[in-house]
Amino acid sequence: MSYHIARKLIPAVTILAAAATSAFAQSNLIFYNQTNGLAAVTTLSRSDVPQTISVQSLSPGWTQFVTNADLFYSADTGLAATVYVDSSGYLYTMQDFGFSTGWSQIVAVGQNVMFYNRQSGLAVTGWFDSGGFHQYPTVLQFSAGWTNIVSTAQNSLLFYNARSEERRV
Repeated sequence: MSYHIARKLIPAVTILAAAATSAFAQSNLIFYNQTNGLAAVTTLSRSDVPQTISVQSLSPGWTQFVTNADLFYSADTGLAATVYVDSSGYLYTMQDFGFSTGWSQIVAVGQNVMFYNRQSGLAVTGWFDSGGFHQYPTVLQFSAGWTNIVSTAQNSLLFYNARSEERRV
């Protein structure tokens, strides 16, 4: 990554996502500046030398990028979009969505996606396909306050609270 690109992106990078869907076999990192919408797709080659392959302007304000679902989401507006990264490293919008506002964590678990609200502890799950998003009818109730949720290799969820350092699987 050139110094010029790094200076514009790094001070305000709010989303760093790994391995977006790609037309090629390298791992991708997406650097995104929430304030101005500037995004850079960087690859890691077999030698693990990062190389920025594209820089483009996206809409500002995305608060999350969900790896394995390739979903950008704004907790402020509820707007979301699934994206595709082509072999040149350019991001293309596949579908636009309107969800509720306030989802603080969105996690891909296998083929499913869970939306979690840190304030209420409520969560919903569903899946994406070419027909859109399909929500399961059950609304889940977890404890409120989880600051981080990640999917494990066994398709379980690891919940973490950064304030209390509590963890649960």
